[in-house]
Amino acid sequence: MGVSNLRSSTLVALVATLAGVGLACSSATDAAGTRLTIATDRSAYHIDSGDVVHFQLVNRGPEPIYTEIPSNYVSLQKQRGLAWVDLGSFWYGSYLQVAIVPGPWMIGVGDSLPGMPLPTLNPHLRGPGRFRFVYTVYSDSALHRLLPLAARVSNVFDIAY
Repeated sequence: MGVSNLRSSTLVALVATLAGVGLACSSATDAAGTRLTIATDRSAYHIDSGDVVHFQLVNRGPEPIYTEIPSNYVSLQKQRGLAWVDLGSFWYGSYLQVAIVPGPWMIGVGDSLPGMPLPTLNPHLRGPGRFRFVYTVYSDSALHRLLPLAARVSNVFDIAY
């Protein structure tokens, strides 16, 4: 391999490495910059007693975040082994599909966005297990920059008989 080819290869490798570092830093900064709390009111619920799971998102800053309203902006996931399986937004019902044109909804710093309560008697839960909620929230009002998954999930909670 000639000296000029070696220099070209080294330069290409260096540029690729720096580009990768730049992307990683950008993503880490974006994820670390938004502080959300997504939590349920308890960590354990019972199906037999007809418990209802209450939960909400709180934007701790430093910037506003956005979701689309009306929409099914929260979905439920159930843990199966090491994987999380999306069960959807089944308990939101069809009443959200009203004659309102969906649009961005700003959640300011310090503001909260509660989810619709989830009854544990709902048959779509498919029995007891470990669950979490996932919000669909964005860093921009155009709803193009979805926040990282790690920032959009609630605590894990258990539903038992």
